[in-house]
Amino acid sequence: MSIQYIGINRGQQNADIASGTSTTGRQIELAVNDAVGITRKEVLDSLDKLRDFIVNTRATPFAQ
Repeated sequence: MSIQYIGINRGQQNADIASGTSTTGRQIELAVNDAVGITRKEVLDSLDKLRDFIVNTRATPFAQ
């Protein structure tokens, strides 16, 4: 299994994004299991769905 982690802390910019094969220790992280042959398009499509979920959910931690 190969998991790629991408992370950022609140308030940081694109240049501050960390990525690697171990957790980045950032406040917000994405873990992608690339051992299952996932494509870039599938990751981007899934990110759109996650974003829609966050935008439309009014439960903690997305209450604001």
